[in-house]
Amino acid sequence: MFEGITNKIAESVVPPIVVGAIAKYKGEGCRNLKLAIALDTDIFQLWVNNARDEGIYDLETARHYAGMAPDAKNLLTMSNIRKWLMQEGQCDIVRVIDDTPGGNDWLERILERFKEGLWG
Repeated sequence: MFEGITNKIAESVVPPIVVGAIAKYKGEGCRNLKLAIALDTDIFQLWVNNARDEGIYDLETARHYAGMAPDAKNLLTMSNIRKWLMQEGQCDIVRVIDDTPGGNDWLERILERFKEGLWG
């Protein structure tokens, strides 16, 4: 029972961190997102650097929740991120990632960075 509760907590915290970070830095008309893809910007590192100042989960807190549910790492897939972005009304992000050369590769690298950063 305790494991089920901790998994739910992690599942409610971890995915929004990733989706939130991408949405936060997309910029007006997704201009920043296009630039981030072109420059291969590490959104994970931006999130780490700015989380505490922005009043969102910092790395230590996120690692704590992630550590409570190691299986939540498996939730961070391309298809899930796309689904969560769409559910959050961020269809423009999905479209930009799909339409920008290297966008899908960039997203895959970002997901790996979040996995490594949160679970090691």
